[in-house]
Amino acid sequence: MTDDYKQSAIRRRDERHTKLEETTPGPARHKDKKRWCKGKVGREHVGVCMKYDVVKKASKYTANWRVLVCTGCGRELDIWYGGKKSERPEWVK
Repeated sequence: MTDDYKQSAIRRRDERHTKLEETTPGPARHKDKKRWCKGKVGREHVGVCMKYDVVKKASKYTANWRVLVCTGCGRELDIWYGGKKSERPEWVK
C-alpha cells in the first residue's frame, strides 16, 4: 500500500509526461488580389489604359493592342486586341 504523498507524486509525474491533443492551425489564407489592389480589402484597382508595347515587348502585331493596368500594384486587369470585329471597351482611349 502506497502512502498518499507517493500516490500524488506518481499522478503528478504521469501528468507531466502525458501529451495533450495537438491542435494545428487551419490552412493559410490567400489574399484576394484579383478583386482588391495588393490584396488589401477595400482598396480597389485603379486602371489606366496603356499601349501593349509599353507593358510588354513590342511586335508589329501588337501595335493596336491596349492593356488596362492597375497603377497601384501593376496588375494587368484586361486586354483589348484591337480587332475590327470586337467592340471597343469603355476604358480604351
